[in-house]
Amino acid sequence: MRCIPRRDSRAMHGRARRGAQSEPRADLRRGTGLYFSALTEGLAQIPAVPEWVRNEVRERRARLGAGAFFAEFEARDPETAATLHPGDAQRVLRAAEVLKASGRPILEWQRKAGDAPLAGMKLARFVLSPAAKANCIGASMHVLKP
Repeated sequence: MRCIPRRDSRAMHGRARRGAQSEPRADLRRGTGLYFSALTEGLAQIPAVPEWVRNEVRERRARLGAGAFFAEFEARDPETAATLHPGDAQRVLRAAEVLKASGRPILEWQRKAGDAPLAGMKLARFVLSPAAKANCIGASMHVLKP
């Protein structure tokens, strides 16, 4: 992979802007992609889980053990359980907490995503592998050195 040095990329970006002034541009960098997904798909409006519910669910998991807790959750919400790995404590607990607090499965909430400000816009998404990212950072640092 070839990285464009920082000074060149600024010049290219300026030329690209002048060539397409009628099109708004945004540049989202770094992170897990959650920001991009939120802007293009919206986020689910899942209600807050009261602290007492969170504590109760976590205590139950500690008492039963991870396997038995997941089996119990799977019996109550098989559709959500099918999307989760039994060992993924964070997601299993979150799904169980939402079910207990709201009476509705987390997947039901997730299907009703909120507003997506960039929905319907022409977008491009680029993802760099860790090796490619390291290569680009190295190229940028090389340009900055005297």
